[in-house]
Formats: sequence, structure tokens, C-alpha cells
Amino acid sequence: MNLPTYFLFALSLAPFHAATNPAPQPEADVDRLISQLGHSSFADRESADQALREAGISAIDELAAAYRTSNDYETKLRIHQVSEYIYFWENLLKSNGFLGIQHQALTQPDIRIDEGKAGFRVNAVIPGTAAEQAGLKMGDVIVAVNGQTMPAGATAQEFASLIKDKPAGTPMVFEFFRGTQRMTKEIRIGFRPLEFYRQAGTDSNDLNEQYQQVMRGFPEWWTANFGDDTVQPPDEDSLSPTLNLESLVPLQAEEP
Repeated sequence: MNLPTYFLFALSLAPFHAATNPAPQPEADVDRLISQLGHSSFADRESADQALREAGISAIDELAAAYRTSNDYETKLRIHQVSEYIYFWENLLKSNGFLGIQHQALTQPDIRIDEGKAGFRVNAVIPGTAAEQAGLKMGDVIVAVNGQTMPAGATAQEFASLIKDKPAGTPMVFEFFRGTQRMTKEIRIGFRPLEFYRQAGTDSNDLNEQYQQVMRGFPEWWTANFGDDTVQPPDEDSLSPTLNLESLVPLQAEEP
């Protein structure tokens, strides 16, 4: 059975409820979850779908076996969706950390910041992101990450690189001022939404190339694991411009 990949991919990247790929499900659980993908109850199908996404790459062999043997359209459809999600998670999403703020480098002297050092003002906190969950607020001024400060004159993009070069789920310690109070929070960073990879602009060119490369590699990966060589790369035009991953929303290019 051939499934319309351009349609499936638009559905497959549903909201994911953890910043990192959770611990794999036991093998017996994977087989049971796959059997529920065609369940008569929509709630049971959705629950099994989500749990298989969380199982991650460890579930691929069982998913492939079930895809090859199942005659149920709903089951095959959901296996395809789950597998696409796992592919993009493993090859793209988990590698680029994401905090979820809009920020700018301070350009005026600030008595809270040590001489020769930089500070970065939080202009906005994006709902549903790691930053919001940790309690960062607009107006906070970040002065150190994991004990590392940045020199005066450092740019917003240089600050962002401290975060985006870390894998999703990495715990990072942020030191910042809220008013005159110096505070410290450990934040487990999330993952970057697809919208960032499709953006044009200086800061996004490398991300966009990563995205395009992973898109092109999907048919080969699918054939190697599922044995069906009819699958084409996902059609970018079919992807929703507001795809929501981990309840993250698109940001501007300078945001980590």
C-alpha cells in the first residue's frame, strides 16, 4: 500500500511532551502499542501513537515489521507518521538546543554587569518553551551561562550559539538579574521548531541546509528500514507554516 507522504509528513510532527527523547519502552510494550494503532478508540490510538514517538529509534525494527505485515490502513498510516517523527528527531531536532527567548545585547553601561563583560536582556519569553517553564521573564538580564561570561561587545547571535550548539534536553545554568536581584536557574533546554530551519537570513542558512539535507535523506532511510522504495522526500510546500513541536512557536533569527 502506498501512502501519500506529502500528507503524512504534515501530520506526523505532532506536539511532543518532553524536551528529550524519553527512555525507550520495553520491547513487549512496543509490540502492544503498535497493536493499538488500529484500535477502535481514537483516544487509545492517540495514546499509543504518542508512546511510540517517545520510544524513539529503539522501536523502529518493530514498527518496520508491523508495517510490512499489516493490512490495516490506519495502522500503516500511523506507523508512517511515527517513523517520520523518529527520523527527524534523530537526525535533526534533538541536535539543536532551544531556550525560547527573544533577546538583545545591552549596549549601554549597566552597574549590574562587571566591567568588560556582556549582558543580554530578555525582550520576550515564548509561551510553552523551556524559558517560560523555568520562569524567565521579560526584562531579565542574563550575564552567564554554565558559569561562562561573554566579553563586552558580544552579539546576540554569539550568545545564542552557547545554546543552539547543545543537544535538546541539556541542563544549563543561567545567571541573570531581575531588577537588582541576582538569580540562578538550571534550565533543561528544549528543541528547535521546524520553522527555524526553513527561515531565510544570515543566522538561519546553516539550519536551513541541515533541514534540506535531512529531507533529502528520508527516502533512503525509509527504504533501508522498511523496504518500500516508493517513498519520496516530504513535500516542503505541504508543511504547515505553524507546525508546533513541544508547543514551541517560531522566533526571530537571533533567538536561542
